[in-house]
Amino acid sequence: MAKGKKDKISKYYSEWWKNSKDPRNIVFEGLNNLVKERIHPGNNRKALDIGSGKGRIMSYLLEKGYKVTAVEMILCLCIHQRKLSQSLRVQDFL
Repeated sequence: MAKGKKDKISKYYSEWWKNSKDPRNIVFEGLNNLVKERIHPGNNRKALDIGSGKGRIMSYLLEKGYKVTAVEMILCLCIHQRKLSQSLRVQDFL
């Protein structure tokens, strides 16, 4: 991906995630809850979370016993996930 385009995408998501009152958060809160309800026990199986954002689905998978690899291209979100990973036992960051 071209650097200019990646920078624009990074800026867009960075501004969105920093604004807790953004209306998109309500939609994603509902979607995340639906996903959480549908995750079966992992029993130490592997899971790949592509476009893992702030790591919410990643944390649900970990809670259910999956070994998670999270992939995220937005630097500020990767930094956020690394902070989470210390307490959530995330094994791999790409």
